[in-house]
Amino acid sequence: MTFRVLVADNLAAEAVACLEAHPAIELWDKAGISAEELEGCIHEVDALLVRSRTQVDASLIAKSSRLSLVGRAGIGIDNIDLDAAT
Repeated sequence: MTFRVLVADNLAAEAVACLEAHPAIELWDKAGISAEELEGCIHEVDALLVRSRTQVDASLIAKSSRLSLVGRAGIGIDNIDLDAAT
């Protein structure tokens, strides 16, 4: 089974390489993706990795029954709606 991971913001090259090397991960490196584009493809991924640029709110999360993980690279989680993510 493949776990589809979308990277919405710039991550360290080492982190991207590690994800790409994992045989069970299909990586969608879309760093810099617009909010509209993200809303259009969120239903196709299992995990979303962000930094501080991307806002992960209840509306975005509700667009995907497949999404099971939201990860934040960096400090803080003020751009993620924790109630909706839970």
